[in-house]
Amino acid sequence: MPEDTLKTGLPLTYGQFTVGFLPEVPLALPSYAGSMFRGAFGRALQEAVCVTRTYDCPDCLLRERCLYPYVFETPPPAGARVMRKYTAAPHPFVFEVPEGGRIAPAAEPLVLGLTLFGKALGHIPHFIFALERLGRRGLGGRRARCSLSYVESRLEGRGWRLYDAADRTPRSGEPFARSIALPLSPASAEEAPDERL
Repeated sequence: MPEDTLKTGLPLTYGQFTVGFLPEVPLALPSYAGSMFRGAFGRALQEAVCVTRTYDCPDCLLRERCLYPYVFETPPPAGARVMRKYTAAPHPFVFEVPEGGRIAPAAEPLVLGLTLFGKALGHIPHFIFALERLGRRGLGGRRARCSLSYVESRLEGRGWRLYDAADRTPRSGEPFARSIALPLSPASAEEAPDERL
């Protein structure tokens, strides 16, 4: 590990986005809505990017270059010492989902948070395409269809649209990348709460 990394911490690049859907019919959100969105997104992404149409990732010749295994079966980095015993690394995305255990009304905005990490930021158009596909396939047991309305982020205090249903042209997420250094030593008691991770 480079000496300057040990002094400043481990670099982490991420981007935060807001995703807006419009349910076409009332949508039942289960108590833990995260698993519903994550499962539906995984299926939609795999269908969107699989060029072989076999959906059999472990035996696929394109596994090392395909976005789906990178996102859902994330391999540990080559030569990693910390994660060498693990078959998969943490996935490079997180959904922040609406409160579950309720019915989301039809035609009322349903908003999700999406955070992408590292190289996943360069694939935001694929994420947007999969989110659009997710909405068309439907969510939940009754396959309630939802239209993807927008994907946006903030830069210098201002909101920017990366996708709008009116023009359906996804834009790059890389201008919205933020970087922080994760400390390698425990936070001291003297540090202010907002300086601790």
